Amino acid sequence: MNFSLSSLFQMARRASLVGAAAVALGAFCGGIAGAATLHPGDKVSISVYNHPELAVTSATVDSTGRISVPLAGLVQAENLSPRQLSRNIEVKLAPYVRRVAVDVQLLSQGQNIFVTGGPGGVLTYAPGETITGALAQIQNGTATQGTPSTAADPTLSAAHNLQNGSYGSVDLHHVVIKRDGRTLPPIDAEQLIAKGNPGPALQPDDTIVLVDKPIAVVVKGEVRDPGTAHLDADEPLANALLQVGGADAVTARTGFLLTRNGTEQVVTASSPQYRQPAQPGDSIYVAHTATIGVVGQVYKPGDVVLKGDNSLLSALYFAGGPTTYGDIRHVAVLHQGVQTQYDVTKLTHGAPSQNPQLADGDTVFVPEGHKIDFQSIFRGIVSLTFLRYL
Repeated sequence: MNFSLSSLFQMARRASLVGAAAVALGAFCGGIAGAATLHPGDKVSISVYNHPELAVTSATVDSTGRISVPLAGLVQAENLSPRQLSRNIEVKLAPYVRRVAVDVQLLSQGQNIFVTGGPGGVLTYAPGETITGALAQIQNGTATQGTPSTAADPTLSAAHNLQNGSYGSVDLHHVVIKRDGRTLPPIDAEQLIAKGNPGPALQPDDTIVLVDKPIAVVVKGEVRDPGTAHLDADEPLANALLQVGGADAVTARTGFLLTRNGTEQVVTASSPQYRQPAQPGDSIYVAHTATIGVVGQVYKPGDVVLKGDNSLLSALYFAGGPTTYGDIRHVAVLHQGVQTQYDVTKLTHGAPSQNPQLADGDTVFVPEGHKIDFQSIFRGIVSLTFLRYL
């Protein structure tokens, strides 16, 4: 039977496509079904269509997460699905094999210990492995794979890593193990390490959950329970006030003093920092606040909220100051039903008794006086008086 060159080419092309399809079909006919991603210790088989010399009957994902493939060399496999690994091998073999078609099958899954949070990673399980032994493998902020360090003292290795900052911000006082869909009681791994106690034994496929240390925020000033609030890494700064009983409507409106990285700033409920996560080293100071009613001959009559400096002069200042004919020689302060009169002009002669501290709910009244420019006098008083506003 004679065939033209064109027909021979078409037959070869069909055969190549059929062969590639057969390789792809292998994914449904063998291997472990439902395998999501590969990890160190997993065993796979590799077949290359029409190139049996490149086949690998059994390859183990090594501690670095790679496998060795003829011609392709070392290929990254960890966290890839068998299909994704097939595509990567095809790319590696493309310069050497025409119309390459690769099939990777998962033969068996290795026994691993998974670490989430902190440095993260996958550790190869060995019988007798303990929680401190697993933590001992976390070095320089990276979870290392391989045979657990059971020959040396694992608690000593873990203590060394802890001292050298390998755990970063991880809270070793609350380490959790997840096993067979269950969450075991938290373990104080830091205490185990300090006492040289290896801790509980691990089992294959255990997951060690590492969480960040809580952020300590110091809260001082006018709050119910001044002290230190402890927040999770993603908790907003406002929650620090909730913990110490200081987040009321007045505080949210007038704000508080936040010290962060050596810089002071006033934060209110409308500030972005109020709802953003706290940062290590944050410190909050909540000053005493008072809402004062200021009426009469002032430019901005109404309620003013004072913080830190609750003096009469501050109340007049935040009310816009007296009008031209606002008589600041006869300012009346109503406190709990009792009226007291003050002469603010005497502050120019150093009379602090004429600048009393006001209390929440007080009312200040500035009467109309004679045609004297009291506004100019008030400005002079303010320029001579040291005011501190938070």
